[in-house]
Amino acid sequence: MTEPAEGHELDERECLALLDLGVIGRVVYVDPEQHIRPVNYVRRGWEIYFRSDRPTPSAEIATFEVDHVDAVGHQGWSVVARGTARAKRVELADPDVVERLEPWAPGPKGWVISIRITEIQGRWVRGAAGGPGLDDRGYV
Repeated sequence: MTEPAEGHELDERECLALLDLGVIGRVVYVDPEQHIRPVNYVRRGWEIYFRSDRPTPSAEIATFEVDHVDAVGHQGWSVVARGTARAKRVELADPDVVERLEPWAPGPKGWVISIRITEIQGRWVRGAAGGPGLDDRGYV
C-alpha cells in the first residue's frame, strides 16, 4: 500500500531551528538586477550573517533561503526569510560573528552582511512512499 504524500507549514520556532541546522543558504536581492548567491552563514537571534567582497545589498530588502532534501526518503524542508540587509566592514562587525563566518569562497571578504528577519516561513514535505518507480524497499 502506498502512503500518501504529506506536508505542512512550519511555525516560526521550527523555521529558526532549521536555519541553525543549515550551513549554506541562498541570498536573493535586486541591485538593480536580481542576484541569487550561495553563501555560508550563521544566525544569531533574528539576524542572518554572511561575508561578502562588496557591501551590496545595503539597506535593501533581501530574501534568504535554506533547505534540505532527502532524495532517498522523498522528503525535505525549505525555510525562506525576508528582511532588511545592512553591510559593515569586517573590522566594525561583531567579533563573535566574524569568528564564526570563515568564508568558503576564495578572495577577500571585507564585508559582513546582516539580514534582519522581518518575515519567515517554511514548509516540510514528504512524497508518497512506494509510489511509481519504487520497489518494495523504496529503491528506484
